[in-house]
Amino acid sequence: MRMVKSLPNCSTFTSITNLYHLFYLQNIREVLVDTRSKKYVDSVFKVISELRVDFNITEPIEPDYVRAKDLSHDLLPDMLQHSKLKFKYDLIVVHEKNFEVFVPLLHRGAFIFVHEASTQSSKLFLPYTKINDCFEGVMYLNDFHSIIFPYTKLTVYQQTYIRDKPYRFLRKMQQLLEHTKSKIIVEIGSCRTPLSHDLSIVDPTCCNDSHSTFFWCECKCKVHTVDVNPRCEAILQKAHEEKRLSINGSLNICNEDGLKFLQEYAEYEDDPIDFLFLDAWDVIEGTDYAEKHLEAYNTANEHLNKNRCFLAIDDTDISNGGKGRLLIPKLINDGWLLLYRGRHTVFYRGDISLLYATV
Repeated sequence: MRMVKSLPNCSTFTSITNLYHLFYLQNIREVLVDTRSKKYVDSVFKVISELRVDFNITEPIEPDYVRAKDLSHDLLPDMLQHSKLKFKYDLIVVHEKNFEVFVPLLHRGAFIFVHEASTQSSKLFLPYTKINDCFEGVMYLNDFHSIIFPYTKLTVYQQTYIRDKPYRFLRKMQQLLEHTKSKIIVEIGSCRTPLSHDLSIVDPTCCNDSHSTFFWCECKCKVHTVDVNPRCEAILQKAHEEKRLSINGSLNICNEDGLKFLQEYAEYEDDPIDFLFLDAWDVIEGTDYAEKHLEAYNTANEHLNKNRCFLAIDDTDISNGGKGRLLIPKLINDGWLLLYRGRHTVFYRGDISLLYATV
């Protein structure tokens, strides 16, 4: 299996062999701890705090604790949206027996550490990148966090050089779609600027437009891309003629309103949607962009694969949730699993075991 790593320099973490080194070398302070793991980390907190004083490091370790039983299906939506838990932690420490219970919170941690493993498992939890086996268990990296801007209007410099680019989210989605043998992709909002470089290159002056249709066409899927702007169709057709658009499955380009397409989806396709990518109505103050993306989900919901389905929303790193401001809480309340929250916010609905791979 071809693995797409989320960080090109993740090998720098392979020297970390246990919790002590992890806390000390990475200066980890804000930690979320499964209460079942408390006895394993309290002594680490104490020793590291004492060492930091010796080196005149005054910032304390700030652990938050969560019980697995508080993450039940009924309590989880409220926990995710209204608890005092932070949106991002330096580390989440989870007992191996509670791992799947804690999966809905793992998008908040740059590191996932599953300890006290009784046997060495060859299984990988594909949404996050396995870094190494530690004395305490297995360490994963979830680095799909983006700088979140609370406002809409960014400067040209912020857009170009500070704002996260969609590339790594798109590559990870390709991996997940391939692994789950997804067949049908529906994209609401097509490419609106030409692709002038190789798809593997991230050009900050170009790639705020994610070129997402190009990525979906690399998958062995049937892709429906929908946009009301006729320029999108012309861009894709020209790219295909110039052999810059590689189609490994099939591509259906629809020049129409995304909501109308979703309402009439059964006329286009017999099979359910395995991946819905929402990137249409632009985040413009005074418009109903958030309402439109929520309406798109509600319209598409009956056509989404009931066994396993991915849903991703672009531009959720601006304006308090951007295109997902209303849709994200709706998906959480509907029981979707939040995998990543950044430039894209990515959800999954289905059997968690399908997200494991044996390599």
